[in-house]
Amino acid sequence: MICLLPFFLLLCLGSKILAQTQFQVIGSETYASAINSSGILVGSLNTSSYWGARGFFYSNGTLSVAPTRYGYGDYNNNDPSWTKSVTAINNNGQWGGIYGTEILAFQFSGTYPTNASHGGERGRVNAINDSGTAVGHNNQLSGARIWTQTGSSSLPLLGGMSPSVIGRSMSSANGINNSGLIVGDSEPYYTSLGLPRKAVYWQSGSIYTIGTLGGEYSSARAVNNNNLIVGTADTLTERHAFSYFNGSLLDLGTLGGNESAAFDVNDNGWVVGKSKTLLGDWAGFVYKDNIMYDLNSWLGPSLRDGWTINEAVAINENGQIAANGTKSGISSALFITIPEPSSLSLLLAGGALLMAGRRRGLYPQNFLDKGQWCKSCDLRKRHAENRKKRDYFGEVRRFVEKKGGKCLDRSWKGWSHKYRLRCGKCGWEWKAPGSSLLSQGNWCKPCAVRAVWRQRKAKTKR
Repeated sequence: MICLLPFFLLLCLGSKILAQTQFQVIGSETYASAINSSGILVGSLNTSSYWGARGFFYSNGTLSVAPTRYGYGDYNNNDPSWTKSVTAINNNGQWGGIYGTEILAFQFSGTYPTNASHGGERGRVNAINDSGTAVGHNNQLSGARIWTQTGSSSLPLLGGMSPSVIGRSMSSANGINNSGLIVGDSEPYYTSLGLPRKAVYWQSGSIYTIGTLGGEYSSARAVNNNNLIVGTADTLTERHAFSYFNGSLLDLGTLGGNESAAFDVNDNGWVVGKSKTLLGDWAGFVYKDNIMYDLNSWLGPSLRDGWTINEAVAINENGQIAANGTKSGISSALFITIPEPSSLSLLLAGGALLMAGRRRGLYPQNFLDKGQWCKSCDLRKRHAENRKKRDYFGEVRRFVEKKGGKCLDRSWKGWSHKYRLRCGKCGWEWKAPGSSLLSQGNWCKPCAVRAVWRQRKAKTKR
C-alpha cells in the first residue's frame, strides 16, 4: 500500500507557495517606479486634469494619491503644486518625486512634501537610501546631484570639469545604498566631441568608471547593500543588462532578443529589468541563480489573466516586484510577489524525493549534486573568475597606444593605483587611476580643453 502522507504534505506546501505568489493590477494608466521593504509601491497616475499625472502610493490593495505641497487634493483638481510623480521611496517611508513643472519634491518627514532647502531645482529624484539621502539629476546644467534634508550638491563628472563649461547636464545619479555608494552615468568632460555616457560610481567624493561590455555606452541603474551594481551596457553589436562587483563586469544576457536592461537588485542578488524575446517583444525578467527568467512564463497565463509584463522596475528583499504591463491596449502598474527562495527550494526538494531520480534541473540538485549554495556568493565567485582571466595591464597599454601616448608604468598595480602617463601629442604627463583608463573616456586634459575651446570659438565665428 502506498503511503499518501508525503503527497499530502507536498500539496499543502505547494498551496502555501501559490498563495505567496501574487499578481495585482493597480489600475488603468498607472506607472510603477519603486517599491520598499514594506511593500509600498509608488509611481504616477494619469488623470483627466489639465496638469496630467499625479503621484500615488499603493499598499495592501489600496491606492492613494500623493499630497500637494499644501495638503491633499483629489484626482482632478487643477493645483499646479501637486506631486506629479513619486519616483523613489526608502524603507522608512521617506520619498522623493516631482511636482508642478518638473520641480523636485521631497518628504523627509512630516505631512507635506517640501523642497525649501533646494531652491526649486528642476530634475528627477531616482533613489533615496534609509538615511534619507536622495540622488538623481538636475536638468539645469548641474547633472548628477545629491540631496539631504539640509541642502544639496553636485557630483563630479568624469575628468573633473564643471558641466557649466559645456553648458548642459552631463550626468545622472541613479542609485544609492545604505553605505552611501552612488551609481549612475556620466559623459566625459569633452563630450562635445561626440563621446557617449559611461556607467560610473561615486565613493567618498570621487568618481570611478565601470566600463562597457565592448561597446561605447553604459549606465548603472542600482546598487544593493552588498555593493553589487546593475545596469545596461553596449556590447560590440547589442545592448545588454550587466552586473558589476569589485572590478568585474558580467553580461547577464537576454531572453533571446538583442537587448536587455537591468533596473534594480535586492540584497539577495535578484536582478529585475526588461529584455526583448525571440519575437522582439519586451518582457519583464528576474535574474537569479545565474539564469534570466521571463516573468510572464514564471507566473503563467492563468495568474496573469491576459496581462503582459513588459518590465520589472524594482524588487525588495521579500521578492515583491514593482512592474509595468499591458492588456488589450491598456497599461497598468503591477504588484507581483514571487516565492521566497527557501520556500521554493523546499517545495522542489519534496518533489525530488517523491519522484526518485527525476531531480535533474530542480533547485535541490544545485546544492545536493553541484555543491552550489548562496547565490550572492556564487555571483561574486563568477566575477572573481572573470577578473582573473582579464589582462588588465594589456588593456591599459592598448588603450594608451590607441591614443598615441605612453604608459610609464610597467605592470598592473590595481584599479585605484594612479598610472603615470604621457600624451604623445602635447607631451603632458599626469597620473590616472586604472578604472578611468579602462573606461576609454579619459585621456589628456589639456588636449581635450583645447578641442572644446576651438569648437566653441568656431561656433562663435558662425
